[in-house]
Amino acid sequence: MESKRVSRDELYGLVWTTPMSRLASEFGITGNGLAKICDRLDVPYPPRGYWAKKVAGKPVVTFKLPARPDDVPGWVDIQPTPPREEASPAVRAAVEAAAATVRRIAVPESLEGLHPKIRGWIAEHRREQKEREQENRRQRRDPRAWTRPLLDDLGPLSVQGHQRDLQRCRTRRRQDRGCTDHRQGDIPDRPTPSRMLDCREDGQAA
Repeated sequence: MESKRVSRDELYGLVWTTPMSRLASEFGITGNGLAKICDRLDVPYPPRGYWAKKVAGKPVVTFKLPARPDDVPGWVDIQPTPPREEASPAVRAAVEAAAATVRRIAVPESLEGLHPKIRGWIAEHRREQKEREQENRRQRRDPRAWTRPLLDDLGPLSVQGHQRDLQRCRTRRRQDRGCTDHRQGDIPDRPTPSRMLDCREDGQAA
């Protein structure tokens, strides 16, 4: 398919009489490529959902072609996108060999039978996680204290795990931002002296 020269006025008439995806296919390019050409020539084109509304008989808005600025060309040569070259037999064989290697990888369902260094690292991770949880529980009593974020879990991923981590993240974020405003029920962006004073007064009153 050879390139085709289209004037700015012709392109405007085409995009408002033929859907962009179909017109782009006729030019041998993608819809995004045609939209970029319209932007380059300052040619307005139908917004998303325009043709569906028009087919359904709903009112639509057609944008007028504005005057051409001096720095905008009056025509464009639309060059079709060349077809993608097929992979050589050697490349296809290499891809298939790599895919076969990946398929042979077995992911263990548990953390048993790991290397001693890995087991030691996991034990250290859990110990530090427990220390942070204990430290955070102690610091919750002081509204001026800032809690340390917890470490990532090392267990198998699951939907319940994601939900638990999300809830934990939200809880820690509320704690890091400061105490809750009991009068309005919102969380301030950062603890202010007045908010911390309110929290201390509430704690003493309790």
